[in-house]
Amino acid sequence: MITITLECELSGQDQEPMMDVARGDVGLSRHLRNSLRIIRDKTNDSEFKEMADEVIAGKRSLREASQSDLFSRVLDSQVEKASMEISSMDSEELDRLARAGENQLSELGKDLSRETASGVQDDEDFDDTDYSNKTWLH
Repeated sequence: MITITLECELSGQDQEPMMDVARGDVGLSRHLRNSLRIIRDKTNDSEFKEMADEVIAGKRSLREASQSDLFSRVLDSQVEKASMEISSMDSEELDRLARAGENQLSELGKDLSRETASGVQDDEDFDDTDYSNKTWLH
């Protein structure tokens, strides 16, 4: 068995582990963590839920998890559903969704800037925010 040492950069007082594939981008790391929570909450697969919790907690890398059959099985169904929805959208709707995604990432960066400037994380736990109604993850 290969042991993987996770690169964990810590931010704020909550010691939030950095997602390995985010390459130091705290906003992207938070976005990936939030997205994984949404997917975890939308599946009935208990094995996937356990694996997702390990990734979210920093006990397992997202890169490693994403290469597993379990990850592929759960995500394939989500991607297929999203692909069908996206293919039925007109270009205006696609542009709107793209702008919404860019705005979400921008907001994550602003949140990080405020946290860094104040030296403390906001009382509101960003990672508990459910953006599923604002994305294709229905």
